[in-house]
Amino acid sequence: MSGFMIRFDPDADALYVYYQHITPGDVARTEELGDGRQVDYSASGEVLGVEFLGVSHGVNLVGVPRADEVGAALRAFPIPSPA
Repeated sequence: MSGFMIRFDPDADALYVYYQHITPGDVARTEELGDGRQVDYSASGEVLGVEFLGVSHGVNLVGVPRADEVGAALRAFPIPSPA
């Protein structure tokens, strides 16, 4: 398994996939992938995590680093359907 940590915010209909532990100040840059997706990177270029918005309508993994592993982790994570 991947070792990802996933946090879901039902009020925002968003989730964040942590590739590793993040502390304040770790994120040096954020890349917008479009379609409600952002990738956070450290100063050394390591992927720290990915944010997905509107997840109750599906998650687009195109262009997401380690997409196969993230997809497997998300399949094990229950995301509620829209009401």
